Amino acid sequence: MAGAKIQISTQGAQAVSDVLTQLIKNANNLAPALGNVGEHLMLTHRDHFDEQRSPDGTPWQALSPDYAKSKKKNKDKILRLNDIMRDTLAYNIGDESLEFGTNMEYGAIHQFGGTSDMPPRLAAIPARPFLGLSDNDEKEIIEIIFNFVDKGN
Repeated sequence: MAGAKIQISTQGAQAVSDVLTQLIKNANNLAPALGNVGEHLMLTHRDHFDEQRSPDGTPWQALSPDYAKSKKKNKDKILRLNDIMRDTLAYNIGDESLEFGTNMEYGAIHQFGGTSDMPPRLAAIPARPFLGLSDNDEKEIIEIIFNFVDKGN
């Protein structure tokens, strides 16, 4: 998946990693649980765009005055000119992992920010992280996985 992504695997956030490691030892097919996690991430990340904040709750930096003046639509919304990036969020399930992100190449510059010496010249934008796990996401993911294990796969 090109663009920007988060990856949950046996090397992800520690609490999630511990649960996944145990799950891998005890389960033959993680796809149903990881699919439920992917759907959870789709919902919470859509909320991040609606609330214009990063997964940790930090509001995204306001648009620059020059860009705000020239923006043709959704003038008061950050990272939502046409909602393409928000609407291309997707997940891929591997044997023991879940990738979540967007295939839009410009997703990376919005996630991490850019400087004026990067092409194109207008790449000097602040980081506005839109991918990641909040504390609540981690708890929900663990609950999804525990429910999966509890039901006997």
